[in-house]
Amino acid sequence: MSSLLAEDAEFEALLDILARHKNKTMEIVLGVFQRYTGVADMERVERLCKPRGICVMLGGIPTLNMQMGRLQKLQDMHARYKAECLEFYKAFHHVPQATTANSHTPLIFGQTNNLVWAEIVAEPSEAKKYAMLKDTEWRARAREGWAKVYPQSPWNFPQVVQLSESESGFGPIYLSLADLIAQRGDNAHPFDALADWVLDNGIGCALAFDFFETSEPYMAELFRDSRANGNISD
Repeated sequence: MSSLLAEDAEFEALLDILARHKNKTMEIVLGVFQRYTGVADMERVERLCKPRGICVMLGGIPTLNMQMGRLQKLQDMHARYKAECLEFYKAFHHVPQATTANSHTPLIFGQTNNLVWAEIVAEPSEAKKYAMLKDTEWRARAREGWAKVYPQSPWNFPQVVQLSESESGFGPIYLSLADLIAQRGDNAHPFDALADWVLDNGIGCALAFDFFETSEPYMAELFRDSRANGNISD
């Protein structure tokens, strides 16, 4: 299936074929996490699929507290689809993401546009990872890169970045990045505080994020929604 980068003509050609068949369904993931293109995505899906009578499974209808303020229109659009008896279904997962990160393999640095720290992840040599974290020029560039992360990124909220596991046993753990900065007492940039903590605790140390909390009132609404399908996750 084409990505959302495809032109309408490509989608139309595929959807015309899909429309010839019974019980046809198209599943698509809306942009509700990184660039917040979800409303435009959904308007496009409606324009292309509604005239063809195609059943649509919409992945990405916002369910997290952090998404509610910016994506209310998606919920309003879904209510309209129900009123019009369109077969546009919400796909949702009833458990919020349990996201952790280390300096070996996670996607969260790239996904949040923290691209300089993503260089640490991409570097296969642990010795070079440590060297990068100690390099003053690299750290200056990383501080600049930290300012370019997406607004909704957890890196903008040190209080939700949890220092969860130490490889070396040095610590501290079980506190937030904001708590660590306060303990240091030097008003450190969050990047510097995290980089120093990784140097002390090993490249294999891990972070967790107390950030992706589900909106419980909206989740209860989804469970009652005849046009919603739960327990769906990538």
